[in-house]
Amino acid sequence: MCAWARKTLIVLLLTAALSGCGDSGGTATVAPTPDGPATAPAAPQVEVIALDSLPRVEDHVTTRGKHPIEVARPKDWVPAYTPKRLYATKLKNELTYPQISVTGEEYTGLEKVTAENVQQFAETIRKEQQGKVTKGPAPVQIGEFLGVSYTDKVRAGGDRLERLMLVTVHGGQKFTVELRARLGTLEGFAPQAQAVAGNIRFNPSSEPAAVPGEKSPP
Repeated sequence: MCAWARKTLIVLLLTAALSGCGDSGGTATVAPTPDGPATAPAAPQVEVIALDSLPRVEDHVTTRGKHPIEVARPKDWVPAYTPKRLYATKLKNELTYPQISVTGEEYTGLEKVTAENVQQFAETIRKEQQGKVTKGPAPVQIGEFLGVSYTDKVRAGGDRLERLMLVTVHGGQKFTVELRARLGTLEGFAPQAQAVAGNIRFNPSSEPAAVPGEKSPP
């Protein structure tokens, strides 16, 4: 075979081999996008929940303590006694759960959750929980309540429970609205907990409510 024929044969073989690249079973090469390298996902947007879309609340009471707030319970819920809570309420005719409680504690590093720092606050809560959450944490605004929402699972006695946590900071105090419900029922009671959070008054004008059985000061 002459040199010209050999060169022609080599060219034909190379062309056939290259035309097979990219068929099924091969490794495709993805060209870079015109937008450049992929960027980190954007921070979650603030979920806004309108108060008029939630159940009504009634019987506002002012809590005791260094940072009193005014809290109300959903309709058809009744007060519940829970130690170390600012306030607690449970569904009427139910022994324990579902239950909504409100707690408060001193919080350093942040005076108040605002639109400018709510994303950072959500990241702080995420680090504190260390992957224990089942959903969130994500920013949420319900009425004047601006904070973070997340869910998780816990055990209380012999009960396996789901929790919805609505957390904010006001006046250097971290307030948490906590809904506890039996497994599989949390979603159905979430609007009631959101209604409690959205109707909190952080600067109440009324006096703290009297504790049942407590004598009034002279």
